[in-house]
Amino acid sequence: MTVFDYAALAESIWADFNEFGRRAYLRKKVITGTAYAPTIGTPRDWPITAIDFNRRIQDVNGTLVPNTGRSLKVSTEGLDLVVPEKGDTVMIGPGEYPEEMSEHEIVEVRPKTPGGVTILYELDIRS
Repeated sequence: MTVFDYAALAESIWADFNEFGRRAYLRKKVITGTAYAPTIGTPRDWPITAIDFNRRIQDVNGTLVPNTGRSLKVSTEGLDLVVPEKGDTVMIGPGEYPEEMSEHEIVEVRPKTPGGVTILYELDIRS
């Protein structure tokens, strides 16, 4: 029985992202303190590589939504310390730096994890 090398698949997908993807940023809130007295600090931006398929999402969780959103595929390369979560934001746009990009809220995260190796994230986002 042959064992499939999912780590090699992830590296192959990362190469595709580097060729066809574009720079974006995952913006995460920095929360310190206790659960009873949280302090929200300045958000931190993590560079990511994303492919925007310009696919519009009109159906979320089986119900029609009035605003359409977009779907991104995000490489896991460089995301060893953070994971995209609902409520985080993604900075995408024509610029190279977050200040030049537009901010979009993450409304759904679908990790693609064959064989226990997360190879990419599908993110549904909205402005």
